[in-house]
Amino acid sequence: MAYYQIFYWQDIPSQVKAWDDFDEIKIELAPSFIAQIDRAAQAQGLTETDAYLEQWRWSETAEREGAPEEIAAAVKKELEAAA
Repeated sequence: MAYYQIFYWQDIPSQVKAWDDFDEIKIELAPSFIAQIDRAAQAQGLTETDAYLEQWRWSETAEREGAPEEIAAAVKKELEAAA
């Protein structure tokens, strides 16, 4: 059993973090997600550092069966497939 969180800019995911008692792994999503974040920030005028940084947040911690590497890869695949 391991845990994971998704790192969001507003509601756009950018990264998955998964961990257990022994390991932690972080995996970035495809570059298209960062491009989407950049477009949204520009469109909303959130280009100054503080305004941009205030939009980042981690999701609630969730639990899932498997090793951190497996969980991070599976969640990444699910997020990218849903986009």
